[in-house]
Amino acid sequence: MALLQNWPLQSAQSVPPRSAGWPRNLLLHHPKTHRQLHRPLAFITDIHGDAPALVRSLIAGGLVTPQSCVAHLEWTASGKQRQLVLGGDCFDKGPSTLVLLRLLKQIWQAKPDSIWLVGNHDLRFMLGMRALELDDHPLHSHFFSRMGKKAIGLLAEMHAECPADYPVTHPACWVDAYWPQAFRQQAQSLLGKRLVKKEIK
Repeated sequence: MALLQNWPLQSAQSVPPRSAGWPRNLLLHHPKTHRQLHRPLAFITDIHGDAPALVRSLIAGGLVTPQSCVAHLEWTASGKQRQLVLGGDCFDKGPSTLVLLRLLKQIWQAKPDSIWLVGNHDLRFMLGMRALELDDHPLHSHFFSRMGKKAIGLLAEMHAECPADYPVTHPACWVDAYWPQAFRQQAQSLLGKRLVKKEIK
């Protein structure tokens, strides 16, 4: 999703009422702050693992040429000048997280001054990946079962590309037949019976 607006530079204008609809020119405004932009800004958010959609958004915003693709971005003069803000939720749901990560690397190398915000999906993705570093414990297995599913798609892509470097098993990853009883014993004092039952389901 690309939010394409021509925000005014170096000039103060009041924000029209909601009834007026979305104007072509918006001023970044907050009740406690009032900040003028000194360079054009492009804002893209909620990519959700869809690298081709991100490329289409960059093309629609005039940041890259229509000939650009996932493998190669060709930045326009406007794209080089604009401040780029990625608004979060880059990961989860999409067709290929690995392809998206490589595309994000291209963007970072071309525009190191871009601003990247962290969304809730990105946070859960990171926590799921970090769960791989935890030791074998019923609570850790539960954590991975809740957060790790956000990262499993990427892990599968990495294994398919380099199976020798990325094995498919890890002692902290999987919830087996013995896990419910072990988790119940470990979590009872932390969560209480009702929440433990809910988590096991």
